[in-house]
Amino acid sequence: MKIYKNFSLKKYNSFGVEVKTLWFIECKSICDIDAILKDERFKNIPVFILGNGNNILFTKDFNGLIIKIKIKEKKIFKENKKYVWLEVGAGEDWMKSLKYIIDNNWGGAENLAHIPSSLGGAVVQNMSAYGHNFRDIVDVVETIEIKSFCKKKFSNKECKFRYHGSIFNKEEKNKYIITKVILKLNKKPKLSLNYSSRHSNKDALLKELKTVSGKPYTIKDIYRAVTNIRKRKLPNFNTQGTVGSVFLNPIISQKQLNDLKKKIPDLQIYPANDTLYVSKNKESELIEKSNQVKVAGAWLLDEIGWAGKKIGHCYTPSNQAYFLCTDKKASGQEILKVIKKMQRDFKKVYGFELEHEVVIM
Repeated sequence: MKIYKNFSLKKYNSFGVEVKTLWFIECKSICDIDAILKDERFKNIPVFILGNGNNILFTKDFNGLIIKIKIKEKKIFKENKKYVWLEVGAGEDWMKSLKYIIDNNWGGAENLAHIPSSLGGAVVQNMSAYGHNFRDIVDVVETIEIKSFCKKKFSNKECKFRYHGSIFNKEEKNKYIITKVILKLNKKPKLSLNYSSRHSNKDALLKELKTVSGKPYTIKDIYRAVTNIRKRKLPNFNTQGTVGSVFLNPIISQKQLNDLKKKIPDLQIYPANDTLYVSKNKESELIEKSNQVKVAGAWLLDEIGWAGKKIGHCYTPSNQAYFLCTDKKASGQEILKVIKKMQRDFKKVYGFELEHEVVIM
């Protein structure tokens, strides 16, 4: 286990921002984590846990310790006729892990294709896509408490998953290090084919499926179709500085929704804590049952001219204002200024906040 001082983080964040951390270490085991937490050198300095760096914006040097989790393992924990429980290290890459899951024909995760993340990061953020949330496949999360060094397991319910969040980035933020995740996967999966966005109708996934396979569709077909859609829609993480979506979709009141609908009648809405598509004939039912709904923030940013805009080294693609990108020459401060300008413009027009999803350090 090697400890680095004044270490560059440029290769460890997907914006490619050049900053340094006072201390840096890669932990490949629980023993490594235990040893570093008990090291007297790091007792009274800030500690930050880093996954793949796909959802972070460093705006300045970090005067503390960054622990990069590289615990890697995949093994069957248990199984029965219907399910398999897969134990995965928190440092495993999600896209590689999903490929392994798909190759074994285990269902429940196929709609979460082509999302760059570590397993630990996927838990923290409760990543979601195409009608699926990561919480849908989480059974148990194993952790170490930073202050006490004690191991603790969290059930799915105890993780308090919500829209792009969990107990680990809300109530218990920076208190635990995720070491392993046990996923519950279906040997007889039910396919989820309902997806909609501003740039495609609710049959988008079905249309893509027809180009990759014929009926009956399998989880491998869905995996390929979602991957194809996301590759067309998302920035190239290898050549562009980006974290994908910078903002959360706003959760608003019925009154705010009514005001928005007067300006944008076709505005896409979702249940407040899910990514499920809601068809037009069920929108009124959703609104009646809920005090709040979630709206498509990217659509709202598009409406005020933020798609296809360039400011210095930063720009947004013409098809998606939520994806702030750079040429990998932008500083963290430059990126932050653009984010704040987007938020100011948004609030000026719509009257409510646009919350950033990216972690700003």
